[in-house]
Amino acid sequence: QQLVAAAGTDLGVICGELDKLAANLAGRATEAIPAETVRALAGHNLSDTVYDLTGAIGRRDRARALAVFQSLLDTGEDPTRLLTAIGYELIKLWKVASATGDSWDISRRTGIHEYAVRQLLPAARKRSERDYLRAIDRTYRAEHRIKSGRGDDTALVQNLIIQLTS
Repeated sequence: QQLVAAAGTDLGVICGELDKLAANLAGRATEAIPAETVRALAGHNLSDTVYDLTGAIGRRDRARALAVFQSLLDTGEDPTRLLTAIGYELIKLWKVASATGDSWDISRRTGIHEYAVRQLLPAARKRSERDYLRAIDRTYRAEHRIKSGRGDDTALVQNLIIQLTS
């Protein structure tokens, strides 16, 4: 219960925290892990998620995006995985921005759940078609640099976040 209270319901986060607990408690035969141990090992800030990062980028909230990015790095998140999430979110925003009609029509045309469409619409409409093409190109270039070993992963993703929120 303490883990869910700290990590939320994101199964990826919970799995990572369970791995961390298992590694720290390896070899100890216990039936229950004390709540104090979970609090101590669960990480200092599980409230920030990849969705918080991509949402801040979508809103062009640079200060929040950079703060969440650093928080995620501090909890052991891989910058390359974050870059993938950013690219995926940009494509979703582009699809929503390009579609016409109400949220149900957009959901049907894009294959994105209607609830997500309603959440994405305000941010999606903040960029033009040209802005999306430029943002996706920048994301691709950052990914190419990382995969070809031409730069520090963290610095490249941080620079991309700055570009995408300008």
